[in-house]
Amino acid sequence: MPALLYWESLTTSLREIRNNLRGIVLMSTALVIATAGGVALVAHALGLPWGPAWVLGAAVAPTDATAFGVLAPCASPP
Repeated sequence: MPALLYWESLTTSLREIRNNLRGIVLMSTALVIATAGGVALVAHALGLPWGPAWVLGAAVAPTDATAFGVLAPCASPP
């Protein structure tokens, strides 16, 4: 995983990030919150109390550059 993150840091265009910063920040924030909530809901359904379920959701929800690098070609126009 560290090698993939390093490669993404070398190949990610700062110009594209600056041009799309607002969308990136809004979508990443919303998706991290939704993922944390989904994980917390499933963990709570499996018997974990709400507090630890939210902590688990918060731990597994953050995105990384590799996930963005995999999805970015799909989102760019032809």
